[in-house]
Amino acid sequence: MSDPKTGDETQPDWYKLLDHSRSMFIYHAGQRLNSTRYFFAIYGVIIGAYISVFKETGINETKPYALAGIAVFGFVIALVYFLLDLRNAELVHVDENAMHFVERQILAPVVDKEFKQGGDFPNGKLAKPYKNNPVETVSLSKAMHKAPKSSTGIKYGTVMFWIFLIAIAVPLGGAIYHLGWEIFATAAPAAAQGS
Repeated sequence: MSDPKTGDETQPDWYKLLDHSRSMFIYHAGQRLNSTRYFFAIYGVIIGAYISVFKETGINETKPYALAGIAVFGFVIALVYFLLDLRNAELVHVDENAMHFVERQILAPVVDKEFKQGGDFPNGKLAKPYKNNPVETVSLSKAMHKAPKSSTGIKYGTVMFWIFLIAIAVPLGGAIYHLGWEIFATAAPAAAQGS
């Protein structure tokens, strides 16, 4: 790699690159968590508004257009935050890949050939695919040594997917129900008068 100003050959400062990639990972992971918190706060207000309008007039005289409007708003908010979460997850994975690349560059010159056997690996099964790549083995060994183990295998992204799926489906179903009820309620007396 050459310096654009002087034309001299320079070596990249991998430690600065590692700090940068870590800071971007921390930023995007925090952004993902914060957007999730805002989603739950806004969605709580929407549920409160729906219950308030529903209780205001009683079960027999509900205001279907108001309830349908709140449900549509809940659907739109859930959809927007779901798409935002997908984008934030993508950025987090990009940052993870960048950190992984930089870590490999830092570790490559200092890795001992002993790591090829995966002896220092906490989980031997995970070492097998990387037995011929010492840098990969060391990177994974260090990551797995500190990473908490999940006995269920459930990931944050999977949980959030189901939460957003429910948060999108319930208000959409509510809007269809309330609008359908209003159409049915106005069409039934008109049909009775016509016969």
